[in-house]
Amino acid sequence: MINLEKSNFFVNPYTHCVFENIFSENDYDDLVKNFPDIGEMVKMEDPKNNNKFNKYQLSSRNHKIRFNNFLKKNIICKKISDYLLSDFFLEYLIKILKKNNIEFGIPIRKKSKKRIVFDLLKKITPGYFIKPKEILNVVLEFSAIPINGGFLKPHSDGPSKLASIVIPIRDQKWNEEYKGGTNLLKPNDEKKTFNMVNNTLEFEETSILKTIEFNKNQMLVFPKSYNSLHSVGPLNGNDKNYFRRSLTLNIEKKIIL
Repeated sequence: MINLEKSNFFVNPYTHCVFENIFSENDYDDLVKNFPDIGEMVKMEDPKNNNKFNKYQLSSRNHKIRFNNFLKKNIICKKISDYLLSDFFLEYLIKILKKNNIEFGIPIRKKSKKRIVFDLLKKITPGYFIKPKEILNVVLEFSAIPINGGFLKPHSDGPSKLASIVIPIRDQKWNEEYKGGTNLLKPNDEKKTFNMVNNTLEFEETSILKTIEFNKNQMLVFPKSYNSLHSVGPLNGNDKNYFRRSLTLNIEKKIIL
């Protein structure tokens, strides 16, 4: 379903790669047409009230029931979501990244009959089996950022995240003047360069080193690092009912028993 053969890898200002023409034209158009409406999503709230973002999302982790209910009535999005959350896609992506010296050193947890039985036994006899270990886990979200001032403030991602993946969902109405690309940044204060714990900065505290434009049918991947500072926006459109839409995947490390 997705082709990752056409890629460009970069090391500055930190490691990232851009895959082009990942879907067939028909599959991409179907995804654009079937992307969830804003009413299907949830307005994100910052628990610490630090005004870190202005966005909506429908997440396979944060809104599991709502996410699954949406997929039940949307065959196109279900097919794509099932693929992106599959071991097959994760193995494919990891293989491509590894060829370019991007390795996480954490195994993929495969689903098998043996694994299911093992999980059941753990529930029956907790604390009896093998010590906890790390595996790769993928979270998928449908994301929407308002073009009239929506944003993600400069941040470097949480410590448990290994890589971020952004797939733009662009229709014919999208305009480059909205400034919806992903900005790769550096802090103006060099003392704030080391940022493993995802401290958020203000826009004016950073300088843009590179912008990955919000292009049709591409996929941006960048591993989490001590300096992977990035942001989106603020977008500068006028239509309050129009959004920068994207499929976002987070590759994370997860502890299992």
